[in-house]
Amino acid sequence: MYHALLPVFEQRWAATASAETILAARTFAECMQAWFNNIAAGPFTLTHGDCRPDNFAFDGNGDLVLFDWQTARRCTNTRDLAFFMAVSLPVELRRAHEEDLLRLYHDTLLGAGVRGYSMPQLRTDYRRSLGSALISGVFAGAMLDFSSDRGLQLITAICERVGAALEDHEFAAWLPGYLETTPLEA
Repeated sequence: MYHALLPVFEQRWAATASAETILAARTFAECMQAWFNNIAAGPFTLTHGDCRPDNFAFDGNGDLVLFDWQTARRCTNTRDLAFFMAVSLPVELRRAHEEDLLRLYHDTLLGAGVRGYSMPQLRTDYRRSLGSALISGVFAGAMLDFSSDRGLQLITAICERVGAALEDHEFAAWLPGYLETTPLEA
């Protein structure tokens, strides 16, 4: 479906999506099967799939509650992290706090008993998981109706934010080489 929807996304959002976003989307299309194979090698965790503030609430104790689990799946651990940071955070806010948030995420994993997962591996997994935000942006941009003011604001923000994250992490240039040099686990 991605290959069929990419031209629709490009046509609808050519004035909104940056050249880097379009390049990343096209590059991803060329190597997405290898990306899926790489992701499928694991390790896995339960992911929400649409981890953004519209699907958050806080209970009476201040604990975060996620709802709208219709896109939950088994996926790589950084999928929700990358999606949240690339889609939900304004560009300058993400840039200013991205490293601290990655460190907090890593420290939380270690505090919960995860062992053998390095910060460099987390950064690589996070960068790779930006592909999930790209997929969602292309699918949403091609398939959903964004004709309302709120809808237009949403897709404009998604294009800007995801595009900036892809550009900041040099996703289009990095991904093909990463996939060629990363052996799949048996």
